[in-house]
Amino acid sequence: MSNVSILSRKIRRRDRTKTNSGAITTFITNCNKRRFDEINSRNSSGIKRRALSATSGCENQNCSIIFINNRERFKPITTNDYICGKPKSVTKFEKSLPNEILFEIFKYLSQSDIFYAFLNLNQRFNQVLQPFTHHIDCSKLSIRQFEHIRNHLFNAKSLTLNNQYAIKQVFRIDLNLHRFPLLECISLIDPTIDELNLIFSKLKHMSIRILNIRIQRPSSSTNEITYKSCLQHHLFGSTQIKTLESISVEMHNNDYLQFIEKTDIPTNYDYLKELNIPLRSFDSLLLLLEHVPNLKKLCVKLFADQTPLNVPLCGKPPINLIDFELDVTGNELNFDRFVLLMTSRIRAAKLERLAYFNRTTLDQNYFNGHRWEIFLENSFPRLKQLQLCFDMPIDDIQLRINPILSSFSSFHIRWPIGHMIWRPHSNKTRLKLFTLPYAFDTLKLSTSNSRLFNNIIYEKNFKSVKKIVLDATQGTINEISQQLIYLLKQYCSKTNILQIQNIVLPINDSLNISSKTINITFHHLKHLIVNECDGRLFPIIFSFAPRLTTLSVTGPLLLKYFLKIPSPNSSYLTRIKTLELNCMQMDRQNRLNRLLNNLPILFPYLEHLTIDINPKLYVDLRIIKTILDGFIKLISLKIQRTSKYVLDKYTQDDRQVRNYFEIHSFRLNHSETYEIICKDSQLEIWL
Repeated sequence: MSNVSILSRKIRRRDRTKTNSGAITTFITNCNKRRFDEINSRNSSGIKRRALSATSGCENQNCSIIFINNRERFKPITTNDYICGKPKSVTKFEKSLPNEILFEIFKYLSQSDIFYAFLNLNQRFNQVLQPFTHHIDCSKLSIRQFEHIRNHLFNAKSLTLNNQYAIKQVFRIDLNLHRFPLLECISLIDPTIDELNLIFSKLKHMSIRILNIRIQRPSSSTNEITYKSCLQHHLFGSTQIKTLESISVEMHNNDYLQFIEKTDIPTNYDYLKELNIPLRSFDSLLLLLEHVPNLKKLCVKLFADQTPLNVPLCGKPPINLIDFELDVTGNELNFDRFVLLMTSRIRAAKLERLAYFNRTTLDQNYFNGHRWEIFLENSFPRLKQLQLCFDMPIDDIQLRINPILSSFSSFHIRWPIGHMIWRPHSNKTRLKLFTLPYAFDTLKLSTSNSRLFNNIIYEKNFKSVKKIVLDATQGTINEISQQLIYLLKQYCSKTNILQIQNIVLPINDSLNISSKTINITFHHLKHLIVNECDGRLFPIIFSFAPRLTTLSVTGPLLLKYFLKIPSPNSSYLTRIKTLELNCMQMDRQNRLNRLLNNLPILFPYLEHLTIDINPKLYVDLRIIKTILDGFIKLISLKIQRTSKYVLDKYTQDDRQVRNYFEIHSFRLNHSETYEIICKDSQLEIWL
């Protein structure tokens, strides 16, 4: 009996037993001349499948795609087997299936796998995959996967990069800049200072319109050139990149750009239309507004912890500004200074949208609706959209809440106002006042005493929330879990980041929820951030977040909950692909070593690992080598904030660290390409 008949019988047998495995088969007349490549994937039900595709040969040939259950065996089929066997009913993958089905299949594969398996097979696949080649994201790719995509960058309109190897290949010295004729947008994630210098030297000769830079790693304390000075030099120095129309900069929590004197911004930026930037002081914002006369959209994250110096203003304000968003942290920007900023620098603009988020204000004038109404009517008659959110501690909240809300009664007619009363970790009652619908991406609250859950009119008004922060929530496991589920279901249905901190649970408390409640799932939730929290909440959160693959957690919490004796069931941690581990609070070397040694056991399928280590402690190179060789799917390993690397009780310098891994690491010895960065308290290994 031929192999074709055997394979067909196996397929029919699986269908009769109603397994979850399906088969889409098509056989080509000369498949013995084309090799098959295997791509691993998982569908929504968790069943691992293999996509086999021919990736060489004539471009107009029919291709063969076979999806089979991973538990079955695939036997190669030759031309003679197909001719001798009985003709079978088959589905032509590239002729019978519509594009909608193809797009559904592509959802199970990464972008590099799609390119590797389907691109340049025939004209139809090239046409279907055309949108995939316009926006290429290399932020989660290994070096080997990047090599699959590398040859298709010429058609990209936007490109996202996050590792030194990819950046070097795209912006190498001998690069022909005409290789990217359509490239308009570049997004950089955690570039080093050397990489930024290389990239900006190339951008001067390219037609890039949009530049996005996100820096999550802290600036090195041993490096004199920080990210702040590097970005200020390249973005606002004497040499301009005249093609840039949009710039977005996101930096680490403690890093903000600062302009002290007018010489810090030597020239005007006439070409800039959109700007998203973190600034250190109120004066920096005033100086910036003098040098962007044609700006249309401005988003500023302002850290107002310094008293304004009242720098004299003489420049031309941005008269074309129609969208202004201000996110303030700190107490130095009171209501009067805010009015001064708006009337002196932005009043002449054609402002249509104003968004103001002040999370730590102490000025009670922000909660005076009459002053807001007078200010807006006199300064911005063209305003179409107003989005506000203020958060202030109030002692006698029950006595003051009604006068505050009544001051916004006439204001409420045009812009509806909502409020919440909550108690954070400081145990001081706070009042959060905001316009409806809620327009900001972060919502911080405490579920134990928040009025949010008692106001049905607020439902569907928090669709903009991407990150929820639960702070100082008290109650039983049942109460907190039910409130959290209700919050995600009725209010913040699009949230993808959940941060929980300072949550206290009773000692002998246990979960007791109906199966109907547990079966609720939230597919948007993908990132969990945990600070000072009871580990008993982990199983609950992972149960209703099946796509949660990124975890940011502290080292002491892992030691206290997951590595205790007897250890709890932590099988759900196998879903984690990206781990950000904060060990800054660990001050004992033996605890750090124990935690690092157990990481491959807790998270066996990690792809990206970032560890922040207390500078007082050192890193044992043998443990890092074990981690590197233990994670079979690891793509990137980052160790930050420490420059102490020890081997056999001897401190190693940067070159010795690099040589040790290159010689002794089994994983590196069997990798075709890899990149090691060891410089200024940063150790990064890319595979």
